Amino acid sequence: MININRKSIAIKLSIAMLIIIFTQLILIISGILLSGIMTDLTHNTYNLFNAKVENRRDYLENEMNMRFSNIATYANEIETAYNNFTTNTMLSNSDTTQFLDHIAPTITTMLHSTMSTGGFIILDDAYDSNVNSAIYLLDSDPLFGNEFNEDLSILKGPTSVSRKLNIHQHSEWNFGITLDENTQDILDMPINVYKQTLESDQSGYWQVSPSISQNGEQIVTYSMPLI
Repeated sequence: MININRKSIAIKLSIAMLIIIFTQLILIISGILLSGIMTDLTHNTYNLFNAKVENRRDYLENEMNMRFSNIATYANEIETAYNNFTTNTMLSNSDTTQFLDHIAPTITTMLHSTMSTGGFIILDDAYDSNVNSAIYLLDSDPLFGNEFNEDLSILKGPTSVSRKLNIHQHSEWNFGITLDENTQDILDMPINVYKQTLESDQSGYWQVSPSISQNGEQIVTYSMPLI
Protein backbone atom coordinates (compact mmCIF):
# COMPACT_ATOMS: atom_id res chain seq x y z
CA MET A 1 0.00 0.00 0.00
CA ILE A 2 1.43 3.41 -1.07
CA ASN A 3 0.86 6.53 1.11
CA ILE A 4 0.91 9.89 -0.71
CA ASN A 5 1.45 13.05 1.32
CA ARG A 6 -1.00 15.26 -0.52
CA LYS A 7 -0.27 18.19 1.78
CA SER A 8 3.43 18.07 0.96
CA ILE A 9 2.73 18.00 -2.77
CA ALA A 10 0.31 20.97 -2.51
CA ILE A 11 2.88 23.01 -0.62
CA LYS A 12 5.58 22.25 -3.19
CA LEU A 13 3.26 23.20 -6.07
CA SER A 14 2.27 26.44 -4.32
CA ILE A 15 5.92 27.38 -3.76
CA ALA A 16 6.72 26.64 -7.39
CA MET A 17 3.81 28.81 -8.57
CA LEU A 18 4.87 31.68 -6.28
CA ILE A 19 8.41 31.49 -7.61
CA ILE A 20 7.09 31.65 -11.18
CA ILE A 21 4.82 34.61 -10.35
CA PHE A 22 7.60 36.56 -8.58
CA THR A 23 9.96 35.82 -11.45
CA GLN A 24 7.44 37.18 -13.95
CA LEU A 25 6.89 40.27 -11.81
CA ILE A 26 10.62 40.91 -11.60
CA LEU A 27 10.93 40.53 -15.37
CA ILE A 28 8.00 42.89 -16.00
CA ILE A 29 9.28 45.52 -13.55
CA SER A 30 12.81 45.25 -14.96
CA GLY A 31 11.43 45.64 -18.46
CA ILE A 32 9.49 48.74 -17.47
CA LEU A 33 12.47 50.33 -15.73
CA LEU A 34 14.91 49.51 -18.53
CA SER A 35 12.54 50.68 -21.25
CA GLY A 36 12.25 54.18 -19.70
CA ILE A 37 8.49 54.00 -19.30
CA MET A 38 8.68 55.29 -15.71
CA THR A 39 10.76 58.25 -16.82
CA ASP A 40 8.24 59.03 -19.56
CA LEU A 41 5.36 58.74 -17.11
CA THR A 42 7.14 61.10 -14.71
CA HIS A 43 7.77 63.61 -17.49
CA ASN A 44 4.17 63.36 -18.67
CA THR A 45 2.93 63.98 -15.12
CA TYR A 46 5.08 67.08 -14.80
CA ASN A 47 3.98 68.29 -18.23
CA LEU A 48 0.32 67.88 -17.33
CA PHE A 49 0.89 69.75 -14.06
CA ASN A 50 2.76 72.55 -15.84
CA ALA A 51 -0.02 72.81 -18.42
CA LYS A 52 -2.62 73.20 -15.65
CA VAL A 53 -0.50 75.86 -13.93
CA GLU A 54 0.00 77.75 -17.20
CA ASN A 55 -3.71 77.57 -18.02
CA ARG A 56 -4.57 78.88 -14.57
CA ARG A 57 -1.96 81.62 -14.92
CA ASP A 58 -3.32 82.67 -18.32
CA TYR A 59 -6.87 82.66 -16.97
CA LEU A 60 -5.90 84.79 -13.98
CA GLU A 61 -3.90 87.17 -16.16
CA ASN A 62 -6.86 87.55 -18.48
CA GLU A 63 -9.18 88.23 -15.53
CA MET A 64 -6.76 90.83 -14.17
CA ASN A 65 -6.51 92.63 -17.50
CA MET A 66 -10.06 92.32 -18.79
CA ARG A 67 -12.11 92.48 -15.59
CA PHE A 68 -10.39 93.50 -12.37
CA SER A 69 -8.40 96.37 -13.88
CA ASN A 70 -11.09 97.45 -16.34
CA ILE A 71 -12.06 100.49 -14.31
CA ALA A 72 -10.99 103.40 -16.53
CA THR A 73 -14.61 104.39 -17.25
CA TYR A 74 -15.45 104.58 -13.55
CA ALA A 75 -12.21 106.42 -12.81
CA ASN A 76 -13.13 109.05 -15.40
CA GLU A 77 -16.58 109.48 -13.85
CA ILE A 78 -15.08 109.92 -10.39
CA GLU A 79 -12.42 112.30 -11.69
CA THR A 80 -15.08 114.44 -13.38
CA ALA A 81 -17.14 114.51 -10.19
CA TYR A 82 -14.10 115.49 -8.15
CA ASN A 83 -13.26 118.34 -10.50
CA ASN A 84 -16.85 119.59 -10.27
CA PHE A 85 -16.67 119.60 -6.49
CA THR A 86 -13.24 121.20 -6.15
CA THR A 87 -13.39 123.92 -8.79
CA ASN A 88 -9.60 124.24 -8.51
CA THR A 89 -9.65 124.38 -4.70
CA MET A 90 -9.22 121.79 -1.98
CA LEU A 91 -12.33 120.06 -0.71
CA SER A 92 -13.66 121.27 2.61
CA ASN A 93 -14.80 118.71 5.18
CA SER A 94 -18.43 119.11 4.17
CA ASP A 95 -17.52 118.96 0.46
CA THR A 96 -15.54 115.78 1.09
CA THR A 97 -18.57 114.08 2.61
CA GLN A 98 -20.81 115.25 -0.22
CA PHE A 99 -18.28 114.09 -2.81
CA LEU A 100 -17.95 110.63 -1.26
CA ASP A 101 -21.73 110.39 -1.05
CA HIS A 102 -21.98 111.35 -4.69
CA ILE A 103 -19.51 108.75 -6.02
CA ALA A 104 -20.70 105.86 -3.82
CA PRO A 105 -23.16 104.52 -6.47
CA THR A 106 -20.35 104.55 -9.04
CA ILE A 107 -18.24 102.35 -6.78
CA THR A 108 -21.10 99.88 -6.30
CA THR A 109 -21.53 99.65 -10.07
CA MET A 110 -17.80 99.13 -10.46
CA LEU A 111 -17.83 96.35 -7.85
CA HIS A 112 -20.63 94.47 -9.59
CA SER A 113 -19.05 94.96 -13.02
CA THR A 114 -15.55 93.80 -12.06
CA MET A 115 -16.77 91.16 -9.57
CA SER A 116 -14.18 92.37 -7.08
CA THR A 117 -14.36 91.91 -3.33
CA GLY A 118 -13.76 95.58 -2.62
CA GLY A 119 -13.45 99.04 -4.12
CA PHE A 120 -12.04 102.20 -2.62
CA ILE A 121 -11.27 105.85 -3.24
CA ILE A 122 -8.53 107.46 -1.16
CA LEU A 123 -8.11 111.24 -1.13
CA ASP A 124 -4.65 112.69 -0.66
CA ASP A 125 -5.75 114.87 2.24
CA ALA A 126 -4.25 113.26 5.35
CA TYR A 127 -5.77 115.43 8.05
CA ASP A 128 -4.54 113.77 11.22
CA SER A 129 -1.90 111.11 11.87
CA ASN A 130 -1.80 110.03 8.20
CA VAL A 131 -5.55 109.44 8.10
CA ASN A 132 -6.95 110.05 4.61
CA SER A 133 -10.55 110.69 3.73
CA ALA A 134 -11.83 107.67 1.84
CA ILE A 135 -14.67 105.42 0.90
CA TYR A 136 -14.11 101.66 0.91
CA LEU A 137 -16.95 99.27 0.08
CA LEU A 138 -16.77 95.50 0.46
CA ASP A 139 -18.67 92.87 -1.52
CA SER A 140 -19.09 89.59 0.35
CA ASP A 141 -20.52 87.82 -2.71
CA PRO A 142 -18.90 89.32 -5.83
CA LEU A 143 -19.95 86.53 -8.18
CA PHE A 144 -23.66 86.66 -7.35
CA GLY A 145 -24.39 90.24 -6.33
CA ASN A 146 -27.96 91.48 -6.15
CA GLU A 147 -29.66 94.73 -7.02
CA PHE A 148 -30.54 95.44 -3.39
CA ASN A 149 -26.87 95.62 -2.33
CA GLU A 150 -27.46 93.08 0.43
CA ASP A 151 -23.94 91.74 -0.17
CA LEU A 152 -22.30 95.15 0.33
CA SER A 153 -20.93 96.81 3.44
CA ILE A 154 -19.00 99.99 4.09
CA LEU A 155 -15.61 99.61 5.70
CA LYS A 156 -14.43 103.22 5.39
CA GLY A 157 -16.28 106.41 4.66
CA PRO A 158 -19.06 108.69 5.90
CA THR A 159 -22.03 107.07 7.62
CA SER A 160 -24.24 108.94 5.17
CA VAL A 161 -23.03 106.56 2.45
CA SER A 162 -24.38 103.65 4.46
CA ARG A 163 -27.77 105.32 4.67
CA LYS A 164 -27.79 106.38 1.03
CA LEU A 165 -26.98 102.88 -0.28
CA ASN A 166 -28.94 101.13 2.47
CA ILE A 167 -25.98 98.94 3.38
CA HIS A 168 -24.64 97.99 6.79
CA GLN A 169 -21.43 99.23 8.37
CA HIS A 170 -18.59 96.77 8.72
CA SER A 171 -17.51 95.80 12.23
CA GLU A 172 -14.17 97.56 11.57
CA TRP A 173 -15.76 100.69 10.14
CA ASN A 174 -13.96 104.00 10.37
CA PHE A 175 -14.33 107.30 8.55
CA GLY A 176 -10.84 107.42 7.04
CA ILE A 177 -7.99 105.14 6.02
CA THR A 178 -4.69 105.13 7.85
CA LEU A 179 -1.77 104.44 5.51
CA ASP A 180 1.57 103.23 6.80
CA GLU A 181 4.88 102.18 5.23
CA ASN A 182 3.30 98.92 4.04
CA THR A 183 0.23 100.45 2.40
CA GLN A 184 1.35 103.96 1.41
CA ASP A 185 2.31 102.68 -2.07
CA ILE A 186 -1.39 102.17 -2.83
CA LEU A 187 -1.63 105.96 -2.94
CA ASP A 188 1.88 106.93 -4.05
CA MET A 189 2.83 104.43 -6.76
CA PRO A 190 0.03 105.21 -9.27
CA ILE A 191 0.97 108.88 -9.03
CA ASN A 192 4.64 108.05 -9.59
CA VAL A 193 3.73 105.94 -12.63
CA TYR A 194 1.57 108.79 -13.95
CA LYS A 195 4.54 111.16 -13.74
CA GLN A 196 6.35 108.84 -16.16
CA THR A 197 3.50 108.05 -18.55
CA LEU A 198 1.35 111.20 -18.26
CA GLU A 199 -1.60 108.90 -18.99
CA SER A 200 -3.86 108.24 -16.03
CA ASP A 201 -5.51 105.21 -17.64
CA GLN A 202 -2.05 103.71 -18.19
CA SER A 203 -0.91 104.32 -14.62
CA GLY A 204 -2.64 101.46 -12.82
CA TYR A 205 -0.58 99.74 -10.17
CA TRP A 206 -0.90 96.15 -8.95
CA GLN A 207 0.28 95.45 -5.44
CA VAL A 208 0.20 92.66 -2.86
CA SER A 209 0.13 94.30 0.53
CA PRO A 210 -1.44 94.07 3.97
CA SER A 211 -5.10 94.98 3.95
CA ILE A 212 -5.95 98.63 4.40
CA SER A 213 -8.51 97.49 6.95
CA GLN A 214 -7.44 96.67 10.48
CA ASN A 215 -7.04 92.88 10.21
CA GLY A 216 -3.74 92.98 8.34
CA GLU A 217 -4.67 90.28 5.81
CA GLN A 218 -2.74 90.15 2.54
CA ILE A 219 -4.75 91.46 -0.40
CA VAL A 220 -4.12 92.22 -4.05
CA THR A 221 -5.03 95.77 -5.04
CA TYR A 222 -5.19 97.65 -8.31
CA SER A 223 -5.17 101.42 -7.99
CA MET A 224 -5.30 104.26 -10.50
CA PRO A 225 -4.58 107.97 -10.01
CA LEU A 226 -7.43 110.46 -10.37
CA ILE A 227 -5.61 113.32 -12.09
